[in-house]
Amino acid sequence: MAAKSTKDLTVCISKGDGTLVNVAPTAITSAAPAVVTATNSGIDGEMVYVSGTDMPAIDNKWWVSASVSGTEFTLLGSDTTDDTFDVTGASTDRYAEADMECLCLSSLTLNVDEPGTISVATFCDPSATIASAVQAAGTISFAGFVAIGDSDYQELLIAADDGLERVMRIALPANGYLVAPVTFSQITWDLPIDGAVGYTGTAVLSTKMVHQF
Repeated sequence: MAAKSTKDLTVCISKGDGTLVNVAPTAITSAAPAVVTATNSGIDGEMVYVSGTDMPAIDNKWWVSASVSGTEFTLLGSDTTDDTFDVTGASTDRYAEADMECLCLSSLTLNVDEPGTISVATFCDPSATIASAVQAAGTISFAGFVAIGDSDYQELLIAADDGLERVMRIALPANGYLVAPVTFSQITWDLPIDGAVGYTGTAVLSTKMVHQF
């Protein structure tokens, strides 16, 4: 096994004022990966949200576009082999790269939550529990250094304030992408006696992080 360094790893989120470009696909193949035919195929690495295709493997999910040509692109890591495309109501919504903000973080940790339980304890069985119907996907902990003139720091402040869901794309050097919709919940500041002013924060995953490659 050849391990890869995190050098050149990039973490990007969609901007709060970013605009989704809607394009109706005319065809999507039943293949791995799925190939989408559309009039505006964008560029490699853009985030694409697919819906209404009647293909459960790709519907209502974010995908990284790859192998882009003039009228086609693939959904990286997808497998629609068992699905059949229905053009009625099919839609792809894309963030252009200009609508993504890449963050200069010093650390990033993905925390997967354990399935929740609800106590149904009785005197006969004090430890009885059942699975909770509400399951959290997890959280992301991150840290960086304050630079008020940098657009990524400004975007993080906006994200923590507006509470809007954003899509996060983590590019792993030579290892594909980690993708998930997230909501930033808080940012706090670290003020050392001697050192750089830093910040830490938390984002909540709307769905589990998916590795696309």
